[in-house]
Order: sequence, then C-alpha cells, then structure tokens
Amino acid sequence: MEILTALAGVVVTIIGCAISIAVYRWQATTAAATAYRPPIAETLAELAKGVDAHAVLNRREVAIESAVLLFRPALRGRRAARLDTAWSEFRRVRATIEPGGLAYLREQATGVRSDDPTLRLTAALHELLAVAS
Repeated sequence: MEILTALAGVVVTIIGCAISIAVYRWQATTAAATAYRPPIAETLAELAKGVDAHAVLNRREVAIESAVLLFRPALRGRRAARLDTAWSEFRRVRATIEPGGLAYLREQATGVRSDDPTLRLTAALHELLAVAS
C-alpha cells in the first residue's frame, strides 16, 4: 500500500511539472507575440497611408527583424516553420524594393511600367503578422 501511495505521489508530481512547463511555454509565447506584433502592424499602417515602401523599410526593418528574432525561439513545430517561411518571403520581397524615385525614373527611361512591389510587401507583412495569432 505504501508503494502505491508513493507511486501516486510521483505521478502527481510529474503531471504537475508537465502542466507547469506547458503554462510557462504558453506565457512565454504570449509575451513574445505581444512584443512581436507592433513593429509589423505599424509598418502596415504606414504602407496603407501610401508612404514610399523603401523609406518605410529603412526606418522599420531593424525593429521588424528584432521582433522576429525575439519571437522565433518561443515557437515550435508548425508555427516555427510558418514563421520561417513568412520571414524568407519577407526578405525576398524586401530585396526587390527600391526607392520610389528610382522606380519612376526607370519607368520614364524605359517606358515600361514595373509592378508595384508594395502589394507583395504588404502580403508578406500580413503573413508575418498572422503567425502571431
């Protein structure tokens, strides 16, 4: 009987530790997501106002990158993979953004209108933001 009581105590302790770990991870992820959202949301708000995407990213890119780097360790599994994919897409789109004046001059010189990368950038930022929800 004493063995069963001791075994039950061990099982309850293990379950309590597992619940504590799960709650701690949830709290850490929630706190990281709270800090992750504002830089991306602010960037989206500026882009919605029609501000030049290149100028916005020059001001906000460090804040976005910091937010992603702080949020990434809090994620595991599919959410981590989704963030990695969204981050790769953001970096790919970011590389195509050039100053608005340069794009205008290129259009004037070549006569060919280029597509607006701001739409792709907005979509990439929305995907980054969706990971935190």
